[in-house]
Amino acid sequence: MISSRLFFKEDLIPDEFKKYIDYTIPIHLHDHDVLIALETSGIIDNIIVDSPTAKYLKYVGKRRMSIYECRKAEKFAPLYVPDCPEATLHARF
Repeated sequence: MISSRLFFKEDLIPDEFKKYIDYTIPIHLHDHDVLIALETSGIIDNIIVDSPTAKYLKYVGKRRMSIYECRKAEKFAPLYVPDCPEATLHARF
């Protein structure tokens, strides 16, 4: 069962980010910019290791998409293409 109410744990958050975190609301409801900063610094990866059943954490931050964007996409169109070092390959998708 996937927990939809996973909260940040104080011991996993470095001091420089603690002022941006509200420990009373679930992780996925935090501000998008805060989640991107936490993802870029590797903190989200540590939380994923700490909570392996919360697979939705892979899709917060840079990979987050709104329901509108998903519904607007054409059939079988890729919704997300990760960064790719090969420019021609990235352009094809």
